[in-house]
Amino acid sequence: MKFEIRPCSFLTNKGVCHQHHATTKQQENNQKEIEERATTFHSMETEASCGQNNFEMSETLATFLASTPLLEEAWRVCNIANISFPGAYLVERIGSVAYIAFSGRQMTSGSDQKCRNLVALSKEDGGVFAPLYRHSEAEEPMVHHGMLKLFFSMFPSLQIQIADLMGKVKSIVISGHCIGGTTASLSALFLLCHLLSLSVYPPMSVLCITFGSPLLGNEALHRSIRRQRWGENFCHVVSKHDIMPRLLLAEIVNLIPHIQALLQFWHCCMASPHLPVAGLSSQVPSDLKRILFISVLKDLELLTQADDPSESLFWPFGSYVFCCQEGAICVENVASVMKMLHLMMATGSPNQSIEDHLKYGDYVAKVSRQFLQARNFEEGIPDSSYEAGVALALQSSDLTDKVLFFSVTMLIYRFSFRL
Repeated sequence: MKFEIRPCSFLTNKGVCHQHHATTKQQENNQKEIEERATTFHSMETEASCGQNNFEMSETLATFLASTPLLEEAWRVCNIANISFPGAYLVERIGSVAYIAFSGRQMTSGSDQKCRNLVALSKEDGGVFAPLYRHSEAEEPMVHHGMLKLFFSMFPSLQIQIADLMGKVKSIVISGHCIGGTTASLSALFLLCHLLSLSVYPPMSVLCITFGSPLLGNEALHRSIRRQRWGENFCHVVSKHDIMPRLLLAEIVNLIPHIQALLQFWHCCMASPHLPVAGLSSQVPSDLKRILFISVLKDLELLTQADDPSESLFWPFGSYVFCCQEGAICVENVASVMKMLHLMMATGSPNQSIEDHLKYGDYVAKVSRQFLQARNFEEGIPDSSYEAGVALALQSSDLTDKVLFFSVTMLIYRFSFRL
């Protein structure tokens, strides 16, 4: 495995990029096992391409991916970015895999009365997202204006970093926590558009994993992503009660001061992850928590009762993994995502809606460990985070369109591998 260490590049206040690379003997020793597993799953893909045992293969691949440390690794680099690089991102390269992680300690520009304003991509991006354009104005892909401006504040440095990775890695995982998740999604969309324009072969695998990210754009954006068959490249992890991914589904114009205060509280907590999460929400005024919780839950309920989900300005895209201490469930259907956002939050409290935004590391680790325990390892669970084969998991990028259920002891994804 090849590892590199390169110095930080200080670009702008919001465009700091840090490249971080590390290695262990165990990781190098695991490379042989990774290659052996790749051979096995390549044979499985060949069988599936002939129309044989598609369901069984998908289930097996899902089991395999759940047993890899992909989510844990994505969260690990997010956590580093949260602690050390506020308003920025880091790049970590391990062999043929690169991670780009955006810090959750970001504030969108223009956090004011226009905070829910959507802007057409074609009018703001200079052609960066051209493959997503539609010719009909009624179907114009639109995204949150402030989040788009945040993305473009980092875009010059991001272009340099991605250009440097081209030809050196086979897979790129882009992740982000909180508002960093929306920047990660836009970065992944940019990379997918860029690769499409280059007609790169063999194709580079791109996977975006967000944690507690707010929604990004409208129904037309959702449809454009599906048209390009890029939905499978996005996995949005949402903890059971976290209010952040649900905020933009509510009418929050009168709640801006409360949201700004909440973001500042979360940012302080992200900078000190050693603090126990339980009880931290006591530092947030009770009225603030109660008003936010009731307002968002009420609007979510009205939205899920509507006959047409298009009544919402913001639409989810990709796969949503709802997780808690007991397990997880993965949903792709828009109406189902909306209902899960409502039903799971309704089982919580104002305190839980605040604290759950800070528990992604615990949830991801617990669900992954539950899966391994369910597989009945006779000699215990392997300590190495790479033993299950990160590189192979990252070659997967085609989640199916079916809704998947994860039992209380399993986290399962359905991917088809391109090796």
